Amino acid sequence: MQKVFRFLLMCCLVVPYQGVTQQSNDIEALLAAADEVRSADPAAFDNVLNQLKLATAVMSPTQIDHLNFLKAYKDAYSGQYKLAEPVLQALITNGKTSVLRFRAAFTLANIQIIQQQFIPAFS
Repeated sequence: MQKVFRFLLMCCLVVPYQGVTQQSNDIEALLAAADEVRSADPAAFDNVLNQLKLATAVMSPTQIDHLNFLKAYKDAYSGQYKLAEPVLQALITNGKTSVLRFRAAFTLANIQIIQQQFIPAFS
């Protein structure tokens, strides 16, 4: 876990001083790190999300979609389903990649199952 924190700290310090391509690679690394710790270490996940929120101005549309998915996942994981559902619906409809649309649909279905909304979950 400390390796992840060191890596994230290094990325956060490097991002403002690199070119656009390097920034994109660093953002991809942060998004991957957030995915890795999202349910295993909520504090680290929050830290990475906060760093990513600061970098939205230099993110590609696909990276912004990924960040929105991670924020919706956080809301869903913390039981704030009403906040997560519209974001996930938007990603299912307008997501830039099929993988992200699938992940959003799967997460939304899980939310609906938890809320015993079985018909929407399986449709």
